[in-house]
Amino acid sequence: MFNSFDDKINEFILYLHKYPENQSQIIYAFEEYYFCEKPVLKVDLLKRILVHGYMQKDGLFQHLKSCHLETTSIKTKALLNFISKLMDNNKSHQVDDVKQIWKT
Repeated sequence: MFNSFDDKINEFILYLHKYPENQSQIIYAFEEYYFCEKPVLKVDLLKRILVHGYMQKDGLFQHLKSCHLETTSIKTKALLNFISKLMDNNKSHQVDDVKQIWKT
């Protein structure tokens, strides 16, 4: 279906932006792909997911800023679960890259 990791990332980011009502399912689907397939993403792709997002404005870190407004939403749970797994040395294979992005 996808020709490359870039295609998969671009589709994920586009869907997050285009379908806000389905963000929790989109995050869960990407989480399953990322932690099952364990692709090694270039730092710029990870940065695009976490910081820039679609049109340089809505990466996952930006979505974290609004979690306190929706503490009981499924989207908040999905996002926090995904971010916590990204930061877990036992589950994520790119923890150091994520930490480096977080610092910038």
